[in-house]
Amino acid sequence: AATALAAGVTTMIGALGTDDVTRSHADLLACARALAASGLSAYTLTGSYQVPPVTLTGSVRGDLAFIPEMIGLGEIAIADHRGSQPSAAELARLASDARVGGMLAGKSGTVLVHCGEAPEGLALLREASSRWPVPIKQWHPTHVNRHAALLADGFEFVREGGSIDFTTSTPDFVAAGEVPAALALADALAAGLPIERLTMSSDGQASLPHFDAQGRLVSLEVAPIGSLLSSVREAVELHRLPLATALAAATSSPAAVWGLATKGRIAPGMDADLVLLDRDTLGLRWTMAGGRL
Repeated sequence: AATALAAGVTTMIGALGTDDVTRSHADLLACARALAASGLSAYTLTGSYQVPPVTLTGSVRGDLAFIPEMIGLGEIAIADHRGSQPSAAELARLASDARVGGMLAGKSGTVLVHCGEAPEGLALLREASSRWPVPIKQWHPTHVNRHAALLADGFEFVREGGSIDFTTSTPDFVAAGEVPAALALADALAAGLPIERLTMSSDGQASLPHFDAQGRLVSLEVAPIGSLLSSVREAVELHRLPLATALAAATSSPAAVWGLATKGRIAPGMDADLVLLDRDTLGLRWTMAGGRL
């Protein structure tokens, strides 16, 4: 909790990634509730990289309907050697379950989709939404700034009605083709894409794997949660985006994608989640979570 607050983060959504064997949704839920007890807003997702998804109650719909903190599904992996290589039909079925579970509980049921390096990009999501009645806005693919080709595919995905997420915690991967999140955001806006469907997230505390030329795992690093505010600052200072626009990618846009009605804006009736930034440097002065300084 202290690390999040020191980074200006007041709301988190936790998800299982590659490891749904030694880690569980029970652990994830316990962590979210501990964070909430510390004054933060914490939500979770059901599922993981794998299909069929691991759940807590036995079904995606049950998890979303019965567990207040669970607001969506993910992170389902596509185009990645660590995923289970799902078909478009399987993805469509999962998205429908998440949508129905969300409807039953008044939640978004958004499906967070991990995008790997494989050249098929977002093709499976398009197929699932074109062959079956799954709204394209049900998907929220992340790591879309992984490489230039995927980023271009993501831009087209937004033009088709979807939303995309840029990961802020991977600057060391730029040499391997990663597009910095702040640059990806600036390019997307220059291409005329609406800020309401563009988000940035830190992937904070997740693993950043390093593989050698033969695809062998060499090391793991931990994604820093502080990269989110750093990328907002970079978008303003380096790419000359208006502060309100850069902030929206980390506040109002993700709140809309995830259906968090009291988050992301300063207005009467909203949660008092505020950060005070230095006018000149945009450095963090203090954080307020739920009205508590």
